[in-house]
Amino acid sequence: MLAVFSPASDCETGNPTADWNMAVRAFSRGDYAEAVTCFMKAEKTFQDVPSVHYYLGLSLYQLARYDESLSYFKASSSAEPDFMDHVYHYFVGAIYYRKKLYRLAALEMNTVLKGHPDSRVAAKAREALSNIRALPSDNASAVQWYMAAARRGLERGDAAWAADYAREAFLCAAERQDVRILVAEVRLAQGMPLDALRYVRGLSSPEALAFVRGILSEDDPAVMLAVDVIDGLAEDSPGAARSRIMEIAAGMKTSGDRVGLALLAAEIHARWPASDEAVAVEKMLEDLE
Repeated sequence: MLAVFSPASDCETGNPTADWNMAVRAFSRGDYAEAVTCFMKAEKTFQDVPSVHYYLGLSLYQLARYDESLSYFKASSSAEPDFMDHVYHYFVGAIYYRKKLYRLAALEMNTVLKGHPDSRVAAKAREALSNIRALPSDNASAVQWYMAAARRGLERGDAAWAADYAREAFLCAAERQDVRILVAEVRLAQGMPLDALRYVRGLSSPEALAFVRGILSEDDPAVMLAVDVIDGLAEDSPGAARSRIMEIAAGMKTSGDRVGLALLAAEIHARWPASDEAVAVEKMLEDLE
């Protein structure tokens, strides 16, 4: 039960105690948007009170503002770890559950049960785990669902959201080229081109090659020169093309161009997987790393 400090007044008055009271009443009647407004005003004064952070997080959670809610649950946990840490893990798990990231949800619920098996949220954690275990285990359908969710995240520019679902797809089907290309696209959207290329190295599908070339088209001029050499000589004189590529790669290693060398390595892997050149450029990259 939330405590009311004194008779309530409009939370626009700037009275922190009244703000708290208005927040309590709004929360109790399910008006979570109003509760957030008043709790946030009260927080300016009661910023060291864990219960303010907790109920602010809970109100945001009810509004599906999950990332914001977690920051407040974390704040309440940091203030009173013995009392609130398991609550924080429960709500992290609950958010993953709502997002259908069931593996991650199960990890958080198990954390609750291991640390606080007799807590009030433990019963809810057990119920969530029971529901997760009862879900159908159609792996192929799950992968397609995760991939679709990741692409929706990419379309609206939410790379963090996309990363959650791309990771789940990868854990279910790391051997699928379309999954690895999707993970690479997400990593690229997160500003991690080197990591993106690690997921498509060794793939030979047209889609993988197109992805690599999409990165190359916007990057190092030396890499573009290498690609031009490949395009111009690969069919007529593959030996000459490979020799020239290795010269360019050696120059990149000498200059310490990790990004360019990684891009070039991905191109070579896509063109000539398992070739001596692919192995040699990979070794150059490892030397720089």
